Amino acid sequence: MSLLAVPTRSYSAPPPKQSAAAAQLPSSFRWSSSGQLISPKPDASHSVVSVKDPTVVRANGKWHVFMTTANTAGSWSLAYTSFTPQSWSAPRTFQNAAPSGTLDYWTICESAMCYPFSADDNGHVYRSETTVGEFPGGFRNTRLVLQDSKFALFESGAVYRVQGTNTYLLLWESIGGDGRRYYRSFTAQGLTGQWQPLAATEANPFARATNVTFPSGAWTRDISHGELVRAGNDQTMTISPCRLQFLYQGLNRSAGGDYAQLPYRLGLLTQTNSS
Repeated sequence: MSLLAVPTRSYSAPPPKQSAAAAQLPSSFRWSSSGQLISPKPDASHSVVSVKDPTVVRANGKWHVFMTTANTAGSWSLAYTSFTPQSWSAPRTFQNAAPSGTLDYWTICESAMCYPFSADDNGHVYRSETTVGEFPGGFRNTRLVLQDSKFALFESGAVYRVQGTNTYLLLWESIGGDGRRYYRSFTAQGLTGQWQPLAATEANPFARATNVTFPSGAWTRDISHGELVRAGNDQTMTISPCRLQFLYQGLNRSAGGDYAQLPYRLGLLTQTNSS
């Protein structure tokens, strides 16, 4: 288990529930970023160089952050900020007839159905399905739901329900013309609906260094592999559209070299143009 240094900082409590009429997403976004919140702390047993791929949930009065770590040998492991896993179940088939090379699975559920979304690092977004009763098995009916050039829809997708509506928000990590990571966004009415661009271009992104301010100093040019702070902790992945917060991975602006050795750290975006 990799050791982590976590500077003192608290997440904001989820805002109060909004009415359906008030729960609207803007067509463009502005953000303010924290400095580095979670960093690796190497020791004699853990030669970790990065923390990345965060996921966050609030349960029983605590924030639980899960993340990937990489060490100097290029090996990957899993780390937690609040507890150590005790046991694992036996492995089972997760998805039948999955497209080759899919990764970064994200599962969201309605009352009766669950849908995992996945990437392939080649411009494709896939959706499968299973019933709530069959979950976490039985995923089938995999279909292509979004397609673009390789770097325009790259990896690390996430899908959320907008509180008080039947609107869903899909975020997908992309690689810009400058080689830097950023996020595009799309919306749909229902999880099986047609995805429409929201803030989905390099000029008008969901989250990119160009629409983020860094009051403590611009420590990263990449807004990569992140997750919105949710209004709850259940399988509906519900968010309030008011004052969004986005836990993400970034890295030193001059860093380069082998991907497994990039010194990723975690930071928090807070939306500054919320109505």
